[in-house]
Amino acid sequence: QKALSYCQKAIQIQPNLSSALINLGLILQELGEYQKAIECYKKLSQVHPNSANPHQNLGKLYIVLGDIQRAISSYQDALKYEPENLFYYYHLVDLKNEILDLNLRNKINRILNDNNCTKKNLAYGNFLLSKYEQKSKNYKKRFLKNLGQSKYKNKIKKNY
Repeated sequence: QKALSYCQKAIQIQPNLSSALINLGLILQELGEYQKAIECYKKLSQVHPNSANPHQNLGKLYIVLGDIQRAISSYQDALKYEPENLFYYYHLVDLKNEILDLNLRNKINRILNDNNCTKKNLAYGNFLLSKYEQKSKNYKKRFLKNLGQSKYKNKIKKNY
C-alpha cells in the first residue's frame, strides 16, 4: 500500500514520470486491479510512444486475463520498437501455437550469432529453436550432426 501511495504522489507531482507509471501499473496488477493497470500501461505508451515496455506489460497482463488476441497484439506492438527482442517472438509463437517459419528461424539465428547478443536473447532464441526442432521432428538429425563436431561423439553416439 505504501508503494502504491508513493507512486500515486509521484504521478500527481509529475504526471508523465515513466518510472512511476510503470511501477504503478505493476503494483495495480499485483493487487488485482487489472483495469487500472491496463489504463496505466496505455498512458505510458502515450507518454513514451517509442517504448516497447508498456506493450510488453500489456501483453503479460492480457495473458493473465485470458485475452489471447490482445496479448498477441501487444507483443506485436512491442516488436515494432524492439524488433530484435526474442522474448517477444517467444511469447508470440507460444500464444499463436505456431511452428517457426524459415524466415523467423533465420532471423533468430542471425540475432544469436550477433556479437552483441544478450543473455536473454540467447536463452529465448534457443528456446524458440528447440521448439522448432521438436515440432519438426528434426532434433535427432540435428543432434547427430552437431554431435559429429563434438569431442564426446564416440561416447554418446553408441546410445543413439
